[in-house]
Amino acid sequence: MVKNLIVVQYAYVTAGPPWLTMTLPGYDNRTYMEMQIQTVATDPVFAGVGGLGVYRSAYADEETVRWTARLFRHYAIEGHTEPLGNDPFLLTHIRNGDFEEQGRFWNT
Repeated sequence: MVKNLIVVQYAYVTAGPPWLTMTLPGYDNRTYMEMQIQTVATDPVFAGVGGLGVYRSAYADEETVRWTARLFRHYAIEGHTEPLGNDPFLLTHIRNGDFEEQGRFWNT
């Protein structure tokens, strides 16, 4: 059990360089954010946590700010333990989303 701790989420910067942290196109960052918050809300290790927060919210896009607020309400205020979203973490429909393989897998 932890006491007097506020968990601050770091992976929240989505608004662009030079602080952009959302750089893996094969993963859903919204789902990853929910996985982190759900862990804090449901794992007994975090019993007694004094709050949730985000780091550098001024560098986040509006959609991310709204989604985070919904997650905080869902887990921390309303006390739900089931997932709010239903999107997969691994995005199997995206191939070469970061262009590392140049035009491979793309129809020309």
